[in-house]
Amino acid sequence: MSDQPGLGSLTSKKGWVSISYDRTLWIPCLPAFPQGYDRESFFAEVAQLWWEASELPHTQVDVARLSAMLSELHQGIYGKIPCHLAFIHLPDPRLIPLVLYVGIWESTGERDEHLRLLCHADDAEAVERPVADEFATEKLGRGLRVIRYRHLPDGALYAGLGYAWRSDEYETDLLLSASSEDLARLQRAIPDIEAFARATSIIPQSELHG
Repeated sequence: MSDQPGLGSLTSKKGWVSISYDRTLWIPCLPAFPQGYDRESFFAEVAQLWWEASELPHTQVDVARLSAMLSELHQGIYGKIPCHLAFIHLPDPRLIPLVLYVGIWESTGERDEHLRLLCHADDAEAVERPVADEFATEKLGRGLRVIRYRHLPDGALYAGLGYAWRSDEYETDLLLSASSEDLARLQRAIPDIEAFARATSIIPQSELHG
């Protein structure tokens, strides 16, 4: 896991997350692999299962290609992207996998100001003013949703999507974020991302060891 640079945020000391995600849509891309697996063997098995579950025609080349993409994504997450957990959105194995990052940060500063900071709601480098709206769920309460557009160094346009909530009880700021150069791909994933958010709750860290 990695701390959020420039935001003064550290991993929450009191809170964590419980997520009842749809296992037909999301692949867990967690920091550690189940016992007996490494990165290659884990994603090779996931890719095989994903293609088989789709019931689409495929070859072992298709399976190997998907396995390689998933493995490469995992290599680029932990220690490089500020997050604690990650999940890959892949409702169809023919799609480009989309990573959803989960950051579980210690609360700091004034609530609304810090949630805006986490979601880059005031990003001065955005090509137009980011769109920020309230987004509430039954389990997380009132939060913030921000979508913004930026240019990469090579000039390509990409979209960034962020959702943030604060739990005063557990002194935790939760961030869900995703980005993609394929704007249509990200847009189509939004309903599933928001369902993921609604299935997420902040729990005390003590429950992890209960």
